[in-house]
Amino acid sequence: MRRPCLEFENIQDALHTSALDAGLVFLPFGLGFLLGPLVTPACRRLLGDWVNPTGMALESAGLLGLAWLVDAGPAGLAPPPAPLAAMLFAIGFGQGLGLPTLMRMITGRVSPALSGMIAGVASSTLQVSTALSVAVIGGVFYGVLGARDDPAALAHAFTVAALCIAGCLAAGAVLGATLAGRAGAAQRVSAPAGPG
Repeated sequence: MRRPCLEFENIQDALHTSALDAGLVFLPFGLGFLLGPLVTPACRRLLGDWVNPTGMALESAGLLGLAWLVDAGPAGLAPPPAPLAAMLFAIGFGQGLGLPTLMRMITGRVSPALSGMIAGVASSTLQVSTALSVAVIGGVFYGVLGARDDPAALAHAFTVAALCIAGCLAAGAVLGATLAGRAGAAQRVSAPAGPG
């Protein structure tokens, strides 16, 4: 049985780029992921509990844009550098906002005596979900790709996988928005009434 992508061991080979060029493509993602947590305190002051759903929505939007760039471009050629960098930065920045605040949202809803246990459960859940998502999204990618190994098939499989990830992140943003809305409602109810 012929293995899919026999000629292309990875996207680097498929696009005929060097290891350095392939690594530099993802530099905007790393920069966004670095800056996201650094600006989270300012974002918390501005957005409150909505930082997490905002970050996840930004990730989802970046992945939708990335899927569109890959799908709209000519097969076998890398997307234009500037829009690609913008989409990767948006994904990294959104992840930098969303991931740390996710832990805060989870541990902030339990009593301090249980926060250590909940943090461990949340961390374990993130590890399991990461492994599961690699298996599931990888299965989607190779299921769509099938036995083909041409650049158009690779681009289509990547687009479908990116859309799946974007959909999952959008669902996470909706769930985060629900939690943020509940937290805001609880704060309004518990706030003392003003004079008058």
